[in-house]
Amino acid sequence: MGQPAPDHHVASSFPGVRIARPVGFPVGGVWVEQLGYLLGYCKHEVASVTRLPTVNGTTAIRYVRSPGAVALLLCVRPNVGTSVGDRMTVSPSVGGAGTLAGTSTVLDGTTGIATATSTDGTPDRYFRYFDVSGLTVGTGYELVVTTASHTGTSKGIFSMRVEEIARVTTDPVGAPSTDPGVAWVWPRGGNYLFSGSASAASDGGAGFERIIGQLDDARSKVRRFPLNICSMDSDANAWSTTSAAFANPTWNFTGAATRPRWYTRAKRLYGTSTANQLTARVRYKSAGGELQVRIITTPVGGAATNNDIVCPLAAAHGTIATGAVTIATSGTNQEAFIEIEEKVAGGGTAYVSAISLHDNEV
Repeated sequence: MGQPAPDHHVASSFPGVRIARPVGFPVGGVWVEQLGYLLGYCKHEVASVTRLPTVNGTTAIRYVRSPGAVALLLCVRPNVGTSVGDRMTVSPSVGGAGTLAGTSTVLDGTTGIATATSTDGTPDRYFRYFDVSGLTVGTGYELVVTTASHTGTSKGIFSMRVEEIARVTTDPVGAPSTDPGVAWVWPRGGNYLFSGSASAASDGGAGFERIIGQLDDARSKVRRFPLNICSMDSDANAWSTTSAAFANPTWNFTGAATRPRWYTRAKRLYGTSTANQLTARVRYKSAGGELQVRIITTPVGGAATNNDIVCPLAAAHGTIATGAVTIATSGTNQEAFIEIEEKVAGGGTAYVSAISLHDNEV
């Protein structure tokens, strides 16, 4: 039987918790509700991308399913067309495994959607939900979105947002090994209180060890996308470089002269001397020589760290390379910024259409 997932944080005070004293609902109940909020309601905002190139084509965003996630939302806003009658099609898929929940969406790859301006001067937003309950937790997938003209002339997507849908309920009793949380009725008055284990199915999703284990696990499972940027899979619209030494690439949104910087907050699970561990994923094409992407992470007030991702020769767009990245947790308020440089061997040209950083702390 499912239990409610609160839509707000429930505060508690650790100084009020005592060892070797009688226990009951006030302590256990608050922690159970905190877990319901963290694991049921506080789901990933996977990416928010804006000002994509004003052409049709294919864009890909990395998605890693979080524990208990069931539905994924894609929100698309087209670029303004050239006339009132212009229509476009949007064809999205999630790793070839996500399925459409319902049939009322217009983002089905065949229906023409309007690109004319609405009352606020921009085109309307369009939505599609995916059932991702069959995807493996922790495995990286791609949300691939392809646009094309339907009637008249369209200019691709202006912006899109991807996020997991919060759960109304969780079910740690019915599926204690796979559904996060703790049985919410267990610590209430009159029930037998016991230590239990952190994850054993035989405990029915109950026990103080499960509460502590799940709270500790939730620290690493919530909000795992510090960076997810993308462009399009084409020579004309990807970020390119011809430099034989690490340098700022030519960004399609700023050109080569501007050096963009992305700010984030490192996840500190341990002490300030232990860096936040992440996995970088680069989507690229590099036919003329080996590409290297340098992801520079700098804690506010601290020294920069160079994280180099090797991208072997690849003749086609959509090739994927991965590598390890760390972000120091010692910055002011744990804040840090990210910068990106690239170089290519052999005097060739390399193209990058997407870069993501995913927190892989455990």
